[in-house]
Amino acid sequence: MLEELTLLMDTHPTKIRDLSYTTAKGLKPAPTTIGTEPKNFFGTRLQRGYRTKFMQFGRTFPFKLCVEAPREGARLRQIGDEKLLLLARELHIPVIIVFTKYDILVNEQYLDDEAELSDTEAARKAEASFNDRIKTLKAKEAAIVKVSTDKDYPERLDTLEELTDVTRKCLGDASNVIGTNPSDESRSQKAEQQKADGLSVLWTTAQQISASQKVEASISEGFKKYWRDLGKSAFFQGHTMTQCIFRIHDDILRVWNFRGSHKLLSGEDFFTQMIELVSPILQGHEAEVQQDNSAEKLWGALAGAAPAVAGAPHMLLAVGIAGIGIVAFKFLYGKYQKLPLAARYLGAYIVDLTCVLHRLFVETILMDPPTRLSKELISSVVKTYKEEDLWRVHNYVSAMNFMLDYEGKIKDLIYTTISLPQSTYIPQDEHIGISPSGSVSSPNTSTYSKGEKKSGRRRGKREDKGDCIIA
Repeated sequence: MLEELTLLMDTHPTKIRDLSYTTAKGLKPAPTTIGTEPKNFFGTRLQRGYRTKFMQFGRTFPFKLCVEAPREGARLRQIGDEKLLLLARELHIPVIIVFTKYDILVNEQYLDDEAELSDTEAARKAEASFNDRIKTLKAKEAAIVKVSTDKDYPERLDTLEELTDVTRKCLGDASNVIGTNPSDESRSQKAEQQKADGLSVLWTTAQQISASQKVEASISEGFKKYWRDLGKSAFFQGHTMTQCIFRIHDDILRVWNFRGSHKLLSGEDFFTQMIELVSPILQGHEAEVQQDNSAEKLWGALAGAAPAVAGAPHMLLAVGIAGIGIVAFKFLYGKYQKLPLAARYLGAYIVDLTCVLHRLFVETILMDPPTRLSKELISSVVKTYKEEDLWRVHNYVSAMNFMLDYEGKIKDLIYTTISLPQSTYIPQDEHIGISPSGSVSSPNTSTYSKGEKKSGRRRGKREDKGDCIIA
């Protein structure tokens, strides 16, 4: 299933059809064998033990048959597909038929109609065409999901979320139906709990891949728009720092796409929490903050900046009264300047926000059943991140030379923090550490806090595995 989800999420599914025949361990005939010799495969190889392996596989995984969405002149299925569906039905294995490349079917509607269609009308016609073409499908009990992994398709994330929901439901069905006999009372509650726990681990593992992809997308978004020359950005020139920060904040939130949480994460409360979280990075740099603004000008900048933030007219006012301190206030409501301090603050904000969102993503997935975000959960995650990771992250950002591969170091720090949340690791290319008192260590000298010395904790060696757990 992990391989299945990875390919499905990572590629426009030119290879996905093969997954129909390679999901079960030990059941790996070549796709050409299935297509050309289905009778031989099902009549001979399955009789030699593959049938049993397939059934055992079905006790834990729903079976996904991945085929391209039916288009004009294309075949809906092959003989091998029918055989697999019949076998799954016989063994009572939950089946999900995943119709891939759905975006191509939608695009066909624009070409087939001479009149200029709206996106809504094209989507409606594609849905009607799809339903008409799958009428002959002999798998009425199978779940049907339409997906597209084309990054240009606007409904891409919605289709993948639907597949995620259906898969989770089928995992539950597998634990309750596959290989069971309602009259068989020999199964103990302990065995049932072990099965449920195993499915929970499996689900969480698969979703960790999704979390890793969201982190990567956040980083890609930052590289594309902002991280290039954070300390001397022409893009930010003429804007207040708060406007620059909120633009980054909003764009990264779009990547994570938390369900039903737009007001919570895009609202003033969370933005204020993040501003307060990052503000300590300014300590010790008071002299670098512009000093030519009077209190009246600062409040004027606040009033003038608020309307510029779409959908958040009161947000900047809330930040202004959040008790962040006069230095942070002057910095946030002053104009962006091409200074190391600006790069340092923006870099810290990107790391802190991405890591907090990752924690929120994992926290909501680990709950069973999954739950929506709440103000209480957000506050708890921010507090935990502040206690466990903030000091180390800000020390590392403060020690960076923003002129030398700053974006690469920011990216490395995000992966390090997510992979090793309790680590005090500082990447080897820096050779520099900052103690809580602000003193800087000499090259090749290990830096520890008092608690770390007492416990004997050492700097860990980083492994480039992201947060993806492989079972």
